[in-house]
Amino acid sequence: MNYLMNNYPIVKTKYKFTNIHPISEDKYLIYTFKIFLVLFYPLCFGLGIMMYTYHNKFIHYAFYFLAFLALSLLIITPLHILIHILAYPGSYNDENLYVGFNKKHLDFFAIYNLPLTRKRLLFSLLLPLLSLSVITLITLIFFSTSMVVYALFCVSVLLSVHDIYDAYLLIKYKDKKENVKYIKIENSIYKTN
Repeated sequence: MNYLMNNYPIVKTKYKFTNIHPISEDKYLIYTFKIFLVLFYPLCFGLGIMMYTYHNKFIHYAFYFLAFLALSLLIITPLHILIHILAYPGSYNDENLYVGFNKKHLDFFAIYNLPLTRKRLLFSLLLPLLSLSVITLITLIFFSTSMVVYALFCVSVLLSVHDIYDAYLLIKYKDKKENVKYIKIENSIYKTN
């Protein structure tokens, strides 16, 4: 595993790639923000209103929600990246695995520097959302209606917004050839020619 700061890895490969993102980076950020609004407000705040309605202790902890949100960000972000890493082929000490932080996009990333099959890339994109959000939601509904679990759920949804949009693009622009492989770099997905 390679650690990077301030930039994404430069891909050195024998393959030639075509960008499947049909839009500019500004529109990409606008679309991901729209997904954020669609997911975050109804799910997180709707769930918060429901908790407030049925549990009177909710209001006592409402003032601490921002602190819980910041704490949840510190807890969920490494788990989110770790789950991405677990979905990639190879192991954590693979030389093609890059983990880091990009200051320009304020983005933690885990990138596998070799082309992946479409199913494997979809799996790696959606696994953090499905695992972390589902686990925290089930915990919230059936076991513990605490503000901490609620904040963990909100952050797990928030961190998956880019992954959801990339998965949508990967599903939408499916190539008819069977042996096409994909690689995700920065905020773009490329396919092999």
